[in-house]
Amino acid sequence: MTKHIIFSILIFHLSCVQEMRDITIHFIVDMRDIDKVNSIGVIGEYLPLTWDAPTVLTDQDNDGIYEGTITIKAAYHYAAFKFMLNETIIELEGKGNRVVRFPDAKEVTYTGKFDVSGRLQ
Repeated sequence: MTKHIIFSILIFHLSCVQEMRDITIHFIVDMRDIDKVNSIGVIGEYLPLTWDAPTVLTDQDNDGIYEGTITIKAAYHYAAFKFMLNETIIELEGKGNRVVRFPDAKEVTYTGKFDVSGRLQ
């Protein structure tokens, strides 16, 4: 009986483990209404993102739209993140994190406007 219980617990725990998978996210953030942009980055919950140090986005054509592509390792079908201005100002202070969803995709694009909740179409 004890072996049966141990086996059942082991099977239950193994079935609860989520498989890690690579998700490539192309971030686009509109910074045109923000003064003094020295840098803009993404902070978040899945490596290589962290909540401590931003992964930098760039504005190649100087139009105020910053972009970058990051591949994360995720166990779920979504990831939480925020944009960070000048390596010190975290957007949406006192509000929830942004969420990018990728239920069946391996690549997604997230477009947003700095310090404005929600996703742009």
